[in-house]
Amino acid sequence: MIPGAEAVISHLWQAWIRAGRKPDAAWQGNARVLRPTARYRGSLATVSVLLTMLLAWLVSLIPEFPGQLPLFVLVAAAGFVWLLAVGGTVNAFRERVVLDASGITQRSMFRTRQVRWEDLAWSGIPAEQDGMILDDTGQRLRIGANLDGLGTLQDELKRHEATNAVIQLLADDIEG
Repeated sequence: MIPGAEAVISHLWQAWIRAGRKPDAAWQGNARVLRPTARYRGSLATVSVLLTMLLAWLVSLIPEFPGQLPLFVLVAAAGFVWLLAVGGTVNAFRERVVLDASGITQRSMFRTRQVRWEDLAWSGIPAEQDGMILDDTGQRLRIGANLDGLGTLQDELKRHEATNAVIQLLADDIEG
C-alpha cells in the first residue's frame, strides 16, 4: 500500500460520515437522543460482514492444509480483528447520548455516564474531532463527532448554561 494512503482513506471516510449528519436530535419520549449516523453504523456493519466472510473462508481452508502453523496464526489474527470489528459495530448500534430535564446521559455497550445540567463545568462541541463535556466533580463525557443531533446538543448546552459554568463552543457550523 502507498505510505499515507490509510490516512487519506480515513479522512475521506470521516468526511463522508460527517456529511450525512443531521443537526437535530430525535425525540424519544420527553428526551432528545443523539446516536451515531446511519452512514457510520452502516459502514461498520458492512466491514463486519466482510470480515465475517473472510474469517469463514480462512476457517474453511484449515482442513485442506492440516498442520500448517502459519494458517492457524492467520486465522487467529483474523479472528481477533473480527472480534474488534463486531464489538465496535455493536457499540455503534447501542451508543446513545440522551438530553433530558436532568442532564446529559451517555450510554454505550459497557457503561452509562451522566452530567447534570447544574453541575456542567465545561464543554467542547465536536465539529471535526470528538468533543468533551465535564462537570464539577470531574465526570467526563466524550461526545463523538459522528453523532446525529449535535446542533441540538449545542442549543441545550447554551440553554442550560449555569452561572459558574464556562461553555466553550468549538464548532461554528455543526450543520456543515
